[in-house]
Amino acid sequence: MKSRLLAIAIVCLVLLALLVLLPATNDTVLADNNAFTFQGQYTAPACGPRHDITIGPNTRTIDVVASTVPVNDIVLKLYYGGQVISEQDTGTSPEPIHYAPGSNLAPGTYQVEVCPFGGQAVLTPSDYAGVVIVTEAPVPGTTPPATNPIVLPPAPIDSGSVPRYQNHTPTAAQIEAGMTKNSQDEPNIGVNWSSGAVMLQALMQTLRVQFDDQACPQTPPTSGAPTTGPQSTTSAISGLAALGSMVQSVNASAGTQSISVVASGDGLLRVVLIDPVGLTLATADAVNGVAVLDTTVSRTGVYQVKVVNVGTNLTQTWVAATPYGSR
Repeated sequence: MKSRLLAIAIVCLVLLALLVLLPATNDTVLADNNAFTFQGQYTAPACGPRHDITIGPNTRTIDVVASTVPVNDIVLKLYYGGQVISEQDTGTSPEPIHYAPGSNLAPGTYQVEVCPFGGQAVLTPSDYAGVVIVTEAPVPGTTPPATNPIVLPPAPIDSGSVPRYQNHTPTAAQIEAGMTKNSQDEPNIGVNWSSGAVMLQALMQTLRVQFDDQACPQTPPTSGAPTTGPQSTTSAISGLAALGSMVQSVNASAGTQSISVVASGDGLLRVVLIDPVGLTLATADAVNGVAVLDTTVSRTGVYQVKVVNVGTNLTQTWVAATPYGSR
């Protein structure tokens, strides 16, 4: 429920922003200025259903925004005549499309489709919601140059080191520590100019980056030292009969601060986290088929994640548990 409300809220905000940007007109009858909403569900690796959008003559632009749970990366596609005419994958979620070829669009039925990026999703099945705005607004023109332009002097040339950029492949030790070459998705890097600390965040991994600026190319290469982050994830899948249960073990090593659990199924589920001495630390019931539990822990050892089908029907259940802490 929370993920659906978040997706709808994001789409509503984008819709309001786009409506504000629509131009005001005087004594003009707009042939086709409309807003449509759509929603659906996809189960990776498959895409969601295609949503039909019918437009009339004189339409110049189509704007589409779709949103799902933030942990899922989606691809947004726009079709006409069965062919993809625009596709967008700028981040995880939401995704926007602005389609404006510069002339009137062909009237008829267009289609919008939401797909999991690379056919993969952290949470699946996943709901999504979106909005489509079609308008006569022309493509923004260019401003003619001023008759007496202001001429600025050229920028001074810095006499310091020439800016440089290099790609570095992680070493075997870095890959072993979790800095993999192909799973960084869309990383972010931040710099604290007061302390000089540089941090890299990719997916659920946070690294402190250090540079050797005394040599170019760098010797040794850039090093990434993990601080805190997720440890090894364990997962399992099983069919649970009514009132049946499954148990997944999670090893919390020294420095573990918390344990996160996600369970998904098509029935009524309850997740219970039990510590190494048998005490129940937390429970969570599924909402819309997904139960999420994130609990602080203090003991090292083997924890037990118990998933119970509290419904009356057989349900196919998936559970994953990840300790989080220093590495």
